[in-house]
Amino acid sequence: MRVWSTQHLPVSQQYTYWREVLCEAFTALDCVVPREQDRQSGFSSRVLSNTFADLGVSHLQSRAQCVRRGRPEISRRPSEYFFANLQVMGRCLVRQDGREIVAQAGDLYLVDTTRPYEIEQADDDWQSLCCTVPHASLSPLLERPAHALTARHLNRDSGMGRVAADFVQTLADQAVVFDQGQQRVLADNLSTLLAAALQSTAGADAPNAASLRQELYGAMLRYIESHLRDPGLQVRQVATHFRVSERYLHKLFEGREHSFTQEVLVRRLAHCAQALAQTERARPVASIAFQWGFGDVSHFCRQFKRRYGMSPSAYREEMSRPSGA
Repeated sequence: MRVWSTQHLPVSQQYTYWREVLCEAFTALDCVVPREQDRQSGFSSRVLSNTFADLGVSHLQSRAQCVRRGRPEISRRPSEYFFANLQVMGRCLVRQDGREIVAQAGDLYLVDTTRPYEIEQADDDWQSLCCTVPHASLSPLLERPAHALTARHLNRDSGMGRVAADFVQTLADQAVVFDQGQQRVLADNLSTLLAAALQSTAGADAPNAASLRQELYGAMLRYIESHLRDPGLQVRQVATHFRVSERYLHKLFEGREHSFTQEVLVRRLAHCAQALAQTERARPVASIAFQWGFGDVSHFCRQFKRRYGMSPSAYREEMSRPSGA
């Protein structure tokens, strides 16, 4: 655990130190207090931060302030994280992507470090919990663009939001208890819970069992698409990532257009066909096949011909002919 505190500093230095703490503990930020005299009258503040798998889990408490991440801060220190913030005490005003909400104690909300945002803590002695979640962990699970999901209440609007908020609280309280393997499991579960909570924002009803299955199926498709280049992409890997059994995963794909194996194959073949037809005509067929997760060129050629009715080389030649020739 890392701890930053202003208590050991002279009053006149506390505000300046706190601004540096926010940048070191999180990302490039600008912090402004509402009244000039508050900068000189003491700025009692503290951050306790733990690393939890690939997450950061931090507890913050401080005086009233406004924290901004604008274009200058983004340019100075680019980062691709979501901050899932749980307001523990006090109220704050959150602005991002054209939306504005007031978060009160118990509310969970999301901001994205890739775009400008502002969090105005209105009360002295406010407290919040912050989970730093990499884009790579959460984005593949989202059905809507991230800019449509920031600065929204995740606690009041849905049952899943309440579950996610309780989960954030548990991670913060118990972060030092779990070993690395347990942390990895819980970190993945947090991403899944956040995705489910975000899906049910903007006035949507709490999802029923069927919609949750559909949501999980969609998340799996996005995971498959983002891991097609991995030759080891198999049912076990995906089932493990989503913490479900292999049998349950197969049931999710029952009655769909493709089984799991077919879905992976069709998507890989489509990417290979696109590469053959467009800008990569000079590349060897084997190189393209290996790039998209095929470990056996003969197998790739057989499957390609079965789907497109011709060999990869013939397909490339066909696609290279001028239109109308």
